[in-house]
Amino acid sequence: MCSGILLKRHSVFSCNRDVLNAADVCESEKSRTLSLIGLQVPHIQEVAENYLSYSTPVQADNHGIKSGLDMKSIATLLQSETNIEQGRALHDHIIKIGLDHNQFFENMTLNMYGRCGALEDAHFMFLSSSKDTAAWNAMISVYTQYGFEKDALQLFNEMLHQSIKLTIVTFMSVLSSCNHPSALMDGFMVHSHLVENGFEGNPLLGSALVTMYGKCGSVEAALIMFHKLYHRNVISWTTMITILADSELGEDAFRLFELMQGVGISPTNITLLSVICGFHNPYMLDMGNMVHGTIVKLGFDTDSFIGTSLIKMYGEMDLLEDAQHVFDKLNNRTVVSWNVLIDAYAQNDQGQKAVELFWEMHDVGIKPDDGTFVSVLNACLSLNSIMDGKVIHSRIKATQYEHHVVVTTALVNMYGRFGDLDEAYSVFMNMKHRNTVSWNTFLSAYTQNGMAMEPLQSFYQMLQEGIMVNKLTYLSILTACEMLSALEECRRFHAMILCSEHKMDCSLQTAIINVYGKCGELEEASVYFDSVQQRSLVLWNVMISAYVQHCHDKKALELFDIMQMEKVGLDESMVVSLLKACSNLSTYDKGMSIHASAIKMGFDNQIDVGTALVTMYGKWGMLEEANLLFSGLDGRNVITWNALIAVYAQYGHIQEAMHFMQKMNGHVQPDKFTFISILNNIGTSSTIEEGKYVHALIVSEGLEQCTNVGTALISMYGECGDIEAARLVFDKMYEQSVVAWNCMLSTYAQLGLGKIAFNLYLDMLNEGLKPNAVTFLCILSACSHSGLLEEGLSCFASMKDDYKIEPKAEHFGCIVDLYGRLGELKEAERFIHRMQIEHHTLVWRTLLGACKRHNNVEIGIRAAEHALILDPKSPTPYILLSDLLTENQMWDEIAALKERMIQRGLGDFLDGLKAWGIT
Repeated sequence: MCSGILLKRHSVFSCNRDVLNAADVCESEKSRTLSLIGLQVPHIQEVAENYLSYSTPVQADNHGIKSGLDMKSIATLLQSETNIEQGRALHDHIIKIGLDHNQFFENMTLNMYGRCGALEDAHFMFLSSSKDTAAWNAMISVYTQYGFEKDALQLFNEMLHQSIKLTIVTFMSVLSSCNHPSALMDGFMVHSHLVENGFEGNPLLGSALVTMYGKCGSVEAALIMFHKLYHRNVISWTTMITILADSELGEDAFRLFELMQGVGISPTNITLLSVICGFHNPYMLDMGNMVHGTIVKLGFDTDSFIGTSLIKMYGEMDLLEDAQHVFDKLNNRTVVSWNVLIDAYAQNDQGQKAVELFWEMHDVGIKPDDGTFVSVLNACLSLNSIMDGKVIHSRIKATQYEHHVVVTTALVNMYGRFGDLDEAYSVFMNMKHRNTVSWNTFLSAYTQNGMAMEPLQSFYQMLQEGIMVNKLTYLSILTACEMLSALEECRRFHAMILCSEHKMDCSLQTAIINVYGKCGELEEASVYFDSVQQRSLVLWNVMISAYVQHCHDKKALELFDIMQMEKVGLDESMVVSLLKACSNLSTYDKGMSIHASAIKMGFDNQIDVGTALVTMYGKWGMLEEANLLFSGLDGRNVITWNALIAVYAQYGHIQEAMHFMQKMNGHVQPDKFTFISILNNIGTSSTIEEGKYVHALIVSEGLEQCTNVGTALISMYGECGDIEAARLVFDKMYEQSVVAWNCMLSTYAQLGLGKIAFNLYLDMLNEGLKPNAVTFLCILSACSHSGLLEEGLSCFASMKDDYKIEPKAEHFGCIVDLYGRLGELKEAERFIHRMQIEHHTLVWRTLLGACKRHNNVEIGIRAAEHALILDPKSPTPYILLSDLLTENQMWDEIAALKERMIQRGLGDFLDGLKAWGIT
């Protein structure tokens, strides 16, 4: 082939490299003809016959193209060619014989390149041709077929701008490019031009408009166009039925199906397939049975496609016997039929039957495909059998699907759900091709198993690999942020989402507010919540729950009032949060009002709501009402029993609480919280026998080694003064957490055993445990109560220097108290100024208390002044100072103090002052 011909055919390609060669991208599409170009074939055929009827043979050396071809033969080859290399050779032959400027052959060649999927070649032909209407139509069709809808619409707009004549084929082609909800406005625009050009009554375009509006999500517009059709054939009826079924309007699809038969049009197998696809719910069973009857009547019951759809329908309705019956009647059971039946059993928690079907399929010689493996792996999850899953995995390794992205993703999902993250990681890392879905599945596997650090690290690797993230990716990452309370990371991802093209929908908004709430950033959560224009009930739930979780109960109820003004409904989760807020605040009227709303909406007998009601009335001290509500609940679980036991224990009714625990044992098994709620309220030596009894029950239940239970036992024995029993429990614990050590230290501190506590603290450090802020509070308190100045100061210094823990008011207060107990009041005052903690009321009150003990009026007055300036409404500094002044008979100062209290509105506390006794 001469270089001139090559240059002539490819001269413009260098400036159009941005156009994708679809032959390279979509190799599997080579054998397919362009459906819309196919609509032009009759037109081309007619022109070819008229134009070429007088053709004479052309002799030429055509480089692979047979000599002696006449123009009609060349046109025939162009019309049928699907191999790009042969097509290009044919084009070279056309150039060689001088037909390349013939408009008819230009358009035929353009169509040929489109059919072969060679967009770059087709685009060149379009640019270099005379560009009549047929060329424009062909190029629009090519763009539409290969997913370049925007380019197709741009070409259509250029046609309008250049006043190119629009034909039926033009509109058929461009309407096909409007195939997504985002293209609805473009569809309206094309429709208006169609009307302007007088084509509204065309039956082909009428059906195309129905299809276009259906794909763009406007079912109403599609129905209007359907009813406007002058001649409705089986295709147009089927199209409309399909749109309704795909839009989850199965009942409407069924009514149209009945209407279609009523006007005498018999459904085809495609019609029947479409209407069946609209039935998903059990209440649609009667409609499904009627369509099934029509299928049998028309003789389609053995059709594999229709049969497979029926199996899917019955499977979704949990009618597995019917699904099996349809499957058994099929003459030709395809791999898809087997897949759908396997999936039906898997989705209905009959994993064993699904796995059996997989091996039966293998035995009868049907080769599984990717859908089979995905379904059977889901069945293994339903069966809760990782061993079956591993057997299937080994079977996959022996097939071509070992590296198939859909199958390997299903494997990652299965291993992740079973908690085998090592295997999930191995499968994922061995994947040859990873897409967004496989990455999302991998990230989710970690978050589902409580591991949050790995998803955050993997997310950045995902970006480095150029994988496109989507909403599910962000949801997994935000879940990881919530688990880690990673506030800064959440802010970063929030900004990324806002800067991306992703729509900030309800699920993302909820996840973001959830993280802010979990991190205690309630103001930030509130600001973002207020910025959301359309707030769903879920969003209100999350915001109110965040307030309640962080004890901002008043704000939660205020937000609920705003929610009611906006006419937002209630759900069970919301009621539970509100009842908790009411129980914390003791807002009786509000709580009872919410209770009434719960009754009205039928939530009061729901177990979560019922449990919250028991807790609320119990916290209010209304134990009889709590008991009555408890008795009326159906399906009481361990949480409900624990709620009742806890409220009785909190009010000191230990005997009653233990009675309920014994009664509970006949219904549900007590758990660690059952015992903890009782232990936490046994605090005097008079009830230590009950504590020992509960301890025995804990041992019998095998819960003694539970960290929380062991800690509660230590605390209980400490409260009862039995330090030996407390230490015995501590020493027997297999796993002594920091919490357990803290509890033991606190017990020694309360009993004034500071030296023992300090030695225990040293043992804790020797064990390699890292103390926290609570540890230091316990040991400083112990040193304070025992007057261990050197040890206390050493621990305080270690807290800051060795463990980088910033002391809080309570820690400073312990040091002030330690100096105070030793009479070192000036040193205590200097410590306050040296630490620059003059703004803490607690340290001044502590110092004032020490001055009262040691009768130091000078420092006491200064400490009182600081405390009163910081908290003028608190009666404690007045009472302590009054006692100090009284001891020193400073009556004028006492009178002035009395007047100051009256001015501050604290006159009610005067009766408590020693200075006035009986006034």
